[in-house]
Amino acid sequence: MLAWECQQKDLSTAFDSVTLYGNDPHIRPDIYGKIGNAGVSICCLDDAKNYIQVLILSEPSTSVSMTINGPAPMLLGFFMNAAIDQNCEKYIMR
Repeated sequence: MLAWECQQKDLSTAFDSVTLYGNDPHIRPDIYGKIGNAGVSICCLDDAKNYIQVLILSEPSTSVSMTINGPAPMLLGFFMNAAIDQNCEKYIMR
């Protein structure tokens, strides 16, 4: 199923402690046991794109709620770039 064919409009996201503290699991092997516990792990643009692939982020009716503090600017950038990539892929796939 392509992202723009899905009917889901709302997404509420809680992130794991690794994401909340802004750690990159590729650099810090000591935190591997905490990845994905009590939330979603997003540490790069590809993670964000895979996570939201069932939503159309550019639709006005789409709502995304995130429980995040410190790394909020970084995650906002991931989600904004994922929305741009989604729109580009719509035209590339034609």
